[in-house]
Amino acid sequence: MQTLTKTAQITRGTFYLHYKDKADFLLQTERQVVDEWFFHAETITAVTDTNTAAGVLQVTGFDLNAALEYADKHHQILATLFDTQFPHFREYLLATLIQKLYQFGLNFEGKQQNFHMTENEIPASYLASAFVGMIMQWLADDRRFSYSHLGRSFAALLPSPEATRLREWFITCNLEK
Repeated sequence: MQTLTKTAQITRGTFYLHYKDKADFLLQTERQVVDEWFFHAETITAVTDTNTAAGVLQVTGFDLNAALEYADKHHQILATLFDTQFPHFREYLLATLIQKLYQFGLNFEGKQQNFHMTENEIPASYLASAFVGMIMQWLADDRRFSYSHLGRSFAALLPSPEATRLREWFITCNLEK
């Protein structure tokens, strides 16, 4: 605790005003990083929807370029939080990604009438796990490729729209060539 407060240039009393203990600090830090990541990457987008009069539906999507740019800029904290000593971070990030994919599916498929959770559980888990795994490997490889290259590679590996409409949550049109 002493090293932490010294590094942050705060007193122990100030630390305990904001956090119950070291575990509370870590939990809040993990959640803050995930929340900031989504704040930078989520955006309103239009997707084709033949069930609406306009033929499009506005939904919240995940801008892959913005997400990877955030990961590149914050690679040190992300690499630390992806370490096995912080298993809650990976669990929370995966759960958040899956929840956001479900929400996209619910909004896109007209709330629960056309969206079946059981049919979308595997695609949502696959997409979330693929994204997290890709980021973890990229960080472990010391960001050997540019985040733009990583985004293009991930976009190329996304399943076809016929396989799952959830893939449209990942907005890939902003990826640099």
